[in-house]
Amino acid sequence: MDRLFLNARRWYYPLRIFRSIKKLTHVNDGRFVEILAEHADVAVQALRLLHAPSSSTLKSDELAQIKSLELAGDALRRTFIDELMKTYATPFDREDLFSLSCVIDDVLDGANEAALELSTFGVNRTSTYSEIIDILIEGSEEIVRSLRNLLRDPKGAAQHAITAKRAENRVDALYNGALVDLFDGSQEFTATLKLREIYRHLKSLADKIDNAAAMILTILIKES
Repeated sequence: MDRLFLNARRWYYPLRIFRSIKKLTHVNDGRFVEILAEHADVAVQALRLLHAPSSSTLKSDELAQIKSLELAGDALRRTFIDELMKTYATPFDREDLFSLSCVIDDVLDGANEAALELSTFGVNRTSTYSEIIDILIEGSEEIVRSLRNLLRDPKGAAQHAITAKRAENRVDALYNGALVDLFDGSQEFTATLKLREIYRHLKSLADKIDNAAAMILTILIKES
């Protein structure tokens, strides 16, 4: 038992010293968090363009706008990486910041891919589709709120991230119900398969939002 205690102390005190040094060199640089929040907000804008009344197809100008937003997000991510590479001290671990930028970009890319599928298949957006998009928008907005509070209000940021994570379960419930309705034999099989692919893609988007929220919570836990 004494040996175990001594081994624990051997690891505990260097870790404590490391954390103290980290806090002394910690730079409260809001540039990184602001770029991440702006990137996440671009994803919200893309998701809003996916939303539309039921029984409507995606218009070509909507597709073009979403693609433009996806390119804007790519530009923001390049700026973010450039800043990350040339800055010595960052407000959070640089690996975590980089990972968070990846998952936020995944949400925006997912919105663009969903738009491409809608355009390619030419299917009408259903009421279930609109409900799912509403939830995805809400979840993404919570990600933006969480990021904007990351430095000034960590507890608030955590709460927004937790709220964002609920989007996945809500979308899963709608997705499972939609599959039951799709395969009840009431519509043409090809149309059923097209809608299933779109629903599956939206479900994947909910997973990406959940990943972004989980990454934010990981950063907050490490800093607590």
